[in-house]
Amino acid sequence: MGEDGKNAARVTTTLRKKQKAQLEAIAEKQGVALSWLIRHLIERYLEHSAEERAPLVGSDHQRS
Repeated sequence: MGEDGKNAARVTTTLRKKQKAQLEAIAEKQGVALSWLIRHLIERYLEHSAEERAPLVGSDHQRS
């Protein structure tokens, strides 16, 4: 995390086994750590305007 670690907060979540395996495969193929990939994907998602985002609430949405 480098310098960003000074301004970071830890988040814990649960993924389905298939999701984790898919992310691990992508990270391995790209030669990056799984944690870096997840942070990168979140960053990319947040960079898009709200109008471009698909609705987050669906039939499988569950608030923790």
